[in-house]
Amino acid sequence: MTVLSDRVSDLLATEAVAEHRWLTERSWSRPAWTIAELEAAKKGRTVSVVLPALNEEETVASVVETITPLLGGLVDELIVLDSGSTDDTEIRALAA
Repeated sequence: MTVLSDRVSDLLATEAVAEHRWLTERSWSRPAWTIAELEAAKKGRTVSVVLPALNEEETVASVVETITPLLGGLVDELIVLDSGSTDDTEIRALAA
C-alpha cells in the first residue's frame, strides 16, 4: 500500500509542477509603467485601440469613457467595431 500511495504522491507532485509551469508560461502581469512612461516609449508610433462590440449597450459607454482620457496622448485613435448589434451599442458608443 505504501508503494501505491508513494506513486500517487509522485504523480500528483508531477502534475502540480506541470500545472505551475503551464500557468507561469501563460500568465501576464501588468507592468508598473506610468502613462507618461508609456507615452515616452511610444516614440512616434501610432497606438490604436480597437474595441469589438456585439450587443454591448450595457458596457460600451463605460469602456469608451475609460479610454477617452488617453486620446491625444498614449492613444491616437479609438475604434468601436460594432459587429451588427441589435441593441443600442452604436448609439451608446457614439454618445460616450
